[in-house]
Amino acid sequence: MTWSNGDKYVGDWLNDKETGKGTFTWPNGEKYVGQFNDGEMHGNGSYYFADGRIYTGDWVEGIMEGYGTMRWPGGEYYFGDWVAAGRTGQGIHRWSDGKKYDGEWVRDERT
Repeated sequence: MTWSNGDKYVGDWLNDKETGKGTFTWPNGEKYVGQFNDGEMHGNGSYYFADGRIYTGDWVEGIMEGYGTMRWPGGEYYFGDWVAAGRTGQGIHRWSDGKKYDGEWVRDERT
């Protein structure tokens, strides 16, 4: 299915909504590959951002929530807990210069 604004979805449908496995692509080059429920990213999937970041992990009703990994261009990465699309809970962040933080996060900030 391709919409007039350039959005595109290929995958499973149920009751005229994206449900099951699929791929959603936006005109800016961003893409989500994974599970959908009732038209939203829900379950496990990977989101490819236009700036080169890649998030792979859990989604709840269109939001990164649960356990996941974010990788940045240049080798930086975070893996751990996410709440409301931000790092919250236990996680490890390693910067491209080799520095590492292993601990608690609250709303994308180290504690």
